[in-house]
Amino acid sequence: MNARTLSHEEAQLFYDRFGGRQDDQAFYEWPAVERMLANLDLGDAHGVVEFGCGTGKLAATLLAVHLSPECRYLGLDVSATMVGLARARIAPFGARAGIRHTDGTPRIEAPDGAFDRFVSTYVLDLLSPHEMGAVLDEAHGVLAPISSLNLLITSTVWRQDHNGFSHQDPGFLDVVVNRSPTVCRIFLPPDANTLLCIGDRCLRSVNDINVIVADK
Repeated sequence: MNARTLSHEEAQLFYDRFGGRQDDQAFYEWPAVERMLANLDLGDAHGVVEFGCGTGKLAATLLAVHLSPECRYLGLDVSATMVGLARARIAPFGARAGIRHTDGTPRIEAPDGAFDRFVSTYVLDLLSPHEMGAVLDEAHGVLAPISSLNLLITSTVWRQDHNGFSHQDPGFLDVVVNRSPTVCRIFLPPDANTLLCIGDRCLRSVNDINVIVADK
């Protein structure tokens, strides 16, 4: 049985009432956020969008400590109470930071490629799987293009030369096949010329995860 998630209206009502008490949960939420921040490369960020900014605690920390003075920040939240708290919190950072009240849908109103970082903490777990995918698709649209991740698989676990295509590390390929088809690609070149063409295509691509299997 699928767990029930809150509707947009229910989430809005709950967080409107909860308000600033959200920060009382920092004793168990914030250690994980601090670990995340320690592993993020934000020094060269030009624009950050946060889906579900809450009280603005993370926004203020990012702007004060981790982002350059030239970096822009946009926070989104369904709760009017949270939006008010977050706006007050980031007010010292002026025009480079803004908070937008949303209707709870995954839509991110911004031009394609407007940001180069997307952040969302303790929000996606409240959404249905369909909405999670929709949020990530929106993030994919507003993030600036980046070089693709290209994985060259040269160890195929076992070999059957008469039937190589169906025995190219099926466990790993199964994981990749179950990821978003708009991002992940698998290539099984049958010869060296095809491999060269595929390699050229993958190295020129952006925003993709390309898996090339080449053993023989």
